[in-house]
Amino acid sequence: METLIILSYIALCIIVFKVCNLPRNKWTITTASVIGLFLVGWIFLYMAMYQPVSRMARLYSVTTPITSQVEGLITDVFVQGNQQLKGGRSLISN
Repeated sequence: METLIILSYIALCIIVFKVCNLPRNKWTITTASVIGLFLVGWIFLYMAMYQPVSRMARLYSVTTPITSQVEGLITDVFVQGNQQLKGGRSLISN
């Protein structure tokens, strides 16, 4: 993000110098550099104060547990993994 801001200011300076035909001498380049330094420094300070960044970020999400309505102890499971079931067939042993 910082690189994009700095490159944007440099591109803006190049466009202003070419469009307005400003002379490129030590005073105009220095003035553009000092203004850019203060402007970019203020933007970075503002970003650091109001949009803090941390490498120790954590992601929290709300989960809803899905459980079956089975009462008692389960002793056997009559279905294997990835096995199709036919409708109307009861798998509960009495």
